[in-house]
Amino acid sequence: VPASLRTDDSDVSNRITMILANLGTHKDQPLERLEIIRRSMQNSKQRFSRMTANEILNYSAVVYGPAGLNIMSGMLPKRQAFNLVISNVPGPREPLYWNGAKLDALYPASIVMDGQALNITMTSYLDKLEVGLTACRNALPKMQNLLTHLEDEIQRFEEIIEEKQLKHHSAS
Repeated sequence: VPASLRTDDSDVSNRITMILANLGTHKDQPLERLEIIRRSMQNSKQRFSRMTANEILNYSAVVYGPAGLNIMSGMLPKRQAFNLVISNVPGPREPLYWNGAKLDALYPASIVMDGQALNITMTSYLDKLEVGLTACRNALPKMQNLLTHLEDEIQRFEEIIEEKQLKHHSAS
């Protein structure tokens, strides 16, 4: 997961790293998986928050450098440390216009690199969240199935949220 390391909103430079996050795929319950992901991301961000910029650069070079060299040299091992990249790109909260025409939606598009199976990119625009899936056809020949599973999981989360809201309202 690409992660921003900026601590000051006034800084226009990019300070990013990659976080290897536990996705909780061994759990059946969506809330358990979400909690595992949240803890994994939080732990990684806390680790980086205790490092200086040079320490982060050195850490990233040691941990992710070999994968980059493999990709650039074409000498990829048969099995990568990871083959999924997930990113969230916050979009504008105010409407955008071009020549007076209002932009209705903003959809993410990304790439998969050699040795990567799937890229999931989310972006927001106004009050909407859009998801883009880009995959290697050899690794995921039936990507439509993934989209169906994603829709099912979103539906499960919506039902959980609805249940919690009903319980909260009936308790008040």
